[in-house]
Amino acid sequence: MKSTKTFFSLSLLALLVIVSFMAIICGCGRGVSDSESVLFLSRYTAQHHAALFPHIPSGLVEVYSYGTLRQAMEKLSDIELEIVKRQNPDTTYVDYTYKIKRTEGGEIKELIVGTDYNADWNLIKPEVVVKTVNFNDFAGSTEAQAALKELAGFLANISQETKGGQAKNRDGLNHIRELGSAPGDTRYDVNTSGDSKFATQEGANYYGRGAKQLSYPTNYGIFSFVYYGTIEALLAHPERVEGLDYSVNPVGSPDENVRIAEYLPLAFASGLYFWMFPEGSKPSCHDVINTYRGFAKSINVINGGVETSAEANFYHPSSVSRADYFESYLTYLGVTEESPATELSYQYLVPWNMRPNDFSDVLYDDPAGKNYVDPPVK
Repeated sequence: MKSTKTFFSLSLLALLVIVSFMAIICGCGRGVSDSESVLFLSRYTAQHHAALFPHIPSGLVEVYSYGTLRQAMEKLSDIELEIVKRQNPDTTYVDYTYKIKRTEGGEIKELIVGTDYNADWNLIKPEVVVKTVNFNDFAGSTEAQAALKELAGFLANISQETKGGQAKNRDGLNHIRELGSAPGDTRYDVNTSGDSKFATQEGANYYGRGAKQLSYPTNYGIFSFVYYGTIEALLAHPERVEGLDYSVNPVGSPDENVRIAEYLPLAFASGLYFWMFPEGSKPSCHDVINTYRGFAKSINVINGGVETSAEANFYHPSSVSRADYFESYLTYLGVTEESPATELSYQYLVPWNMRPNDFSDVLYDDPAGKNYVDPPVK
């Protein structure tokens, strides 16, 4: 009888070992979210976040917490985008008008950006999926150093956009709203696309908000479509990127600045959207930082019209600041393969639109027939 019990106990133990092993393989039963399949979440911890951003104001802690970053990635990791353009006979594309095909949970939705996508002169050209965007690719390289480099680049750029000045390279995520802006600020209420579906809506203002300071109606509308599957959610309520909702807590009411949990992830999500999404004829920051172009070209994409120049040895203070954050974050995260000083040479800070072929190999999944002029970094 004793041997039977012993055999049973050993068999049960063996079964538990097998089940545990299978759980590890499939990522189940670990007491954490399945979203840990997003690799950067296992490489960038709450402790890292607290060390790099020690001065987040008390009123923004719930917006810029590690948990909120995690929620943003959990949502976006379920979404895949295809960028569709119409192709000219010479294999070039009409870049200013395009279609976004969004898939989430098997449901497919489409959004056309620009007024000429289905114009008679463009309609005869074939549609081509030129780029696929998968948010799981963010800092998702299986090479830890490459993944952490991208993460450092993202954090450096959002730090520059939201810095507070308390401590060098440790003062990011201090603002969620563009400095000097408030309800009623109409400076950015301009439909830059000319597409009537992105027209400004009554009572809504589109100044910079969130980790990347999302601005202008078209950008709010596209991000709204990416996140919610509809442009109306944020075109009507851009304040939700701050975690606010003026339909619940109106402007001027005592609760105007009370944040709503449902909208807290939007601040980080809007920054991640900007980082991953190729807009028009520009590639995404994700694409350029993961090629030989590296960090400096992300500055071209983000603010090339201001922070870059055709003038030799031109260094805008904001570009230098972004590089300082980047180098500091690389050091903290243990990345040793990067040389920000080399990347910020004049060659890599020529405005993107002055050398349009620079990005052709990363703007399209299939760059056949394209040429680019930047030589590889030696």
